[in-house]
Amino acid sequence: RNREIMQLDAGFGAISAIIDLLVYQKRGIVYVLPKIHRDWKELSFDGIMVEGGFAISAKVADRKTQEITVTSKFGGRIRLSHGLGEKYVLNDEQTTGDIIERNFSPGETITLKRFN
Repeated sequence: RNREIMQLDAGFGAISAIIDLLVYQKRGIVYVLPKIHRDWKELSFDGIMVEGGFAISAKVADRKTQEITVTSKFGGRIRLSHGLGEKYVLNDEQTTGDIIERNFSPGETITLKRFN
């Protein structure tokens, strides 16, 4: 018989730490990829949930965030620090600013892209 008790705490802690490297929330602002590790040349993630029912997805290429997608499950307001630079494209329109503050309808999706 195996009487060993399986512990999940460490596994869940590791997952939580990785998610915090990608997306975290502080003082009402959602930060997406605030620091990209020098070894992360390319990466992507999909559907990380944050407070308010927002799902965040992103793509990195050449060690820079290239695209962020935000989907609202329930509607509401989000303040997002995107790290795409002062100029970026929001739903095919050039925009400026390093933080976006926006109201969403339920099910609404926006896409932010690096301005080249």
